[in-house]
Amino acid sequence: MGTGIGHPVLILARPSQFPREPVRTTLKRKPLSASPSRPAVTKGSGEQLGLLRAAFQAARDAIIITDGQLEAPGPRILFVNDAFCVMTGYSREEATGKTPRILQGPKTDRALLDRLKKNLMEQGHFFGETTNYGKDGSEFLLEWRISSVLNADGNVTHYVAIQRDITERRKLEQRVSALQRFEGLAGLASGIAHDFNNLLTVITGYNRLLARRTAQDFQSQEYAAEIGKAADRATALTKSLLAYGRKQVLRPQLADPNDLLRAFLPAIKKLAGPGIKVSLIPGTGIGLIHLDTAQLSKAILDLVKNAREAMPGGGKLTIELTNIELSDEYAARHVGVTPGSYVRIAVTDTGTGMDKETRERAFDPFFTTRKATGSAGLGLSTAYGIVKQSGGNIWIYSEPAKGTTFKIYLPHSQALPLRARTGRGNATFTLGPSTILVVEDEAPLRRMLVQILTERGHHALEAEDGVAALECAKSFGGPIHLLLTDVAMPRMDGPTLAREMSSLRPETKVLYISGFADQGIVHSGILAPGTAFLEKPFTPEAVERKVMETLSA
Repeated sequence: MGTGIGHPVLILARPSQFPREPVRTTLKRKPLSASPSRPAVTKGSGEQLGLLRAAFQAARDAIIITDGQLEAPGPRILFVNDAFCVMTGYSREEATGKTPRILQGPKTDRALLDRLKKNLMEQGHFFGETTNYGKDGSEFLLEWRISSVLNADGNVTHYVAIQRDITERRKLEQRVSALQRFEGLAGLASGIAHDFNNLLTVITGYNRLLARRTAQDFQSQEYAAEIGKAADRATALTKSLLAYGRKQVLRPQLADPNDLLRAFLPAIKKLAGPGIKVSLIPGTGIGLIHLDTAQLSKAILDLVKNAREAMPGGGKLTIELTNIELSDEYAARHVGVTPGSYVRIAVTDTGTGMDKETRERAFDPFFTTRKATGSAGLGLSTAYGIVKQSGGNIWIYSEPAKGTTFKIYLPHSQALPLRARTGRGNATFTLGPSTILVVEDEAPLRRMLVQILTERGHHALEAEDGVAALECAKSFGGPIHLLLTDVAMPRMDGPTLAREMSSLRPETKVLYISGFADQGIVHSGILAPGTAFLEKPFTPEAVERKVMETLSA
């Protein structure tokens, strides 16, 4: 614990080094009874002193004892224990006789030292945190407590300080805080994307229906085309938000990372540009991974784009694969990591690098360091979401002017077992007009789906949720060939409705729709094999095609 001139701080001192005569401070106090914060000095037996000395040396926290002088140049160190020597790099001989100022440095809080002195003078004890420095200049964060030692007359003779290095604890707290912030942002992004998907689906659907009816009107067709282009851009943005929120519909498969990166290499080189030399270093004996290869490709290309912008004058981009085991110790120091076998993909550039503030915000949506040109986007945040949803982790290693390395850790395939799911319904139907029960809690979207199906000659029933759908299914006299239902709905969700329908009408097939899948049918964001699913936003043509595919499956 470092203090300035006039700021007393005690460092471990051997009881045998105490002055035989108490050193009296110029501060006078009224006699006080002994307490944990102000223990009175009393004579003890040699056995007690030996036990006390052994306890001080065995303590894992640094202990410092100083004299009671608060005025400049400050208290002198009388004793430090072994933990102090390990923490600071100073030997007992080097520390004894010095003031705690030897531990101070550029980030030591001067205002806190002023408060320290004031508290000791007025209250006789102090608790606080500050940045201190070891003999080699290393920086560490300390939590420390100082108590005064009084003689029988109530005068301060010494100060005892206990210091604890909380550097790693604070780093862990910061990582947890960052993870919570990411989780909050991801939840917000996916929630917005879900609602926006419904709106986009309605906009896109009615735009296509309008275009069909105005096929002979050139001007109307031109307007409809522009609306369609804007909707497509909005759809791409929504998909990026879902990726960051880890709510995409993934279609995973077993893959060899070496083969994947070799296949990606032409696209990587094209995106990097002619001024950047791209090197791919495959790994030896790389294990298989189980993920959506198209999404991994997007994540890698997002990192390549970031590297290109960090090397405007050209440079080197290296992509390296290796197997790695993440230990319990590593997992304890990295929030969200599960110990086990991983494939590591390291993407390293020789660009401008990042400072601490930039590293901490690099995965935030719409964060950018480009002040005058370019626009903020979702590139790195999308890559973050894709990797996390795939069961992996991504970390940044970077320093200003020293380049950047993104390390992606993807679990070996055995860490992500396939979630088998049996298909529903084996009956076949004539691909003519069918009766379809449309279940969607968003009224505009439900009406649009009914309109699309009706125009194709189907008989469309509609319900606002699962409960209403079951009532409709019970009261309707004819066959219901298809249940077209949203996944997430109030009162009863889509998967629950489908299970109820399977006993009520076993011949009815099921087609799910959703902007993201975080319930029932798609567990943990991974689409179960054999499930008929249509991702929002969709076009009328996509609805028609998927309905026919499901009915004929």
